[in-house]
Amino acid sequence: MNDILELRAAFGGLASPGETMELYNAVINSPTGDVVEIGSASGGTTIALIKAAEKVGKMVYSVDPYPEELEGVASYYDKGLMKKLKADFKRNILNGQYKNILQFNEDLSKCIGGIPSGLSMVFIDGLHEYASAMNEFTLIYPIVVSGGWIYIHDTCWDKGQLSGTVETGLLRIPTNIDQSLFSEVKMMESMFCGRKI
Repeated sequence: MNDILELRAAFGGLASPGETMELYNAVINSPTGDVVEIGSASGGTTIALIKAAEKVGKMVYSVDPYPEELEGVASYYDKGLMKKLKADFKRNILNGQYKNILQFNEDLSKCIGGIPSGLSMVFIDGLHEYASAMNEFTLIYPIVVSGGWIYIHDTCWDKGQLSGTVETGLLRIPTNIDQSLFSEVKMMESMFCGRKI
């Protein structure tokens, strides 16, 4: 486990150690089916997903368009950040060392057809805007198996990353998401976690 947390730190992971281990264990303990991460940045949580998936014979699909058009517009999207994160991900993850990873450099809406049905675990950590996260959830939910887990990160953000308004913050997700879609719901630090019914 320490090696995973060391790689997470080396690769610039923003999820906490506890959140990272929650995701790792979810991959191992979820039903049969592959894994999707939406918003991979430099690969800090991706590596935990890959390592867990290797143990149980699952594939990891990374979805991150690295949207340069948001640089200087959305909070924490400084000029040059997207090219840097994309290059870091390539160096950290797409270096030929890991065989169970496939990356899509486009929005989920454009690549959803290339992701197989029957997913066992999904981690949503893209643009921190309510509408964006909920759209990704709506697109991915139908292809998650019963008993599969869906995680939405940073639901502590009270304001949207793009709009900067309270109405668009991810903080609304835990109370606004349709709880009847899940057999179990919990919070793990800043992550909303739901097991599909």
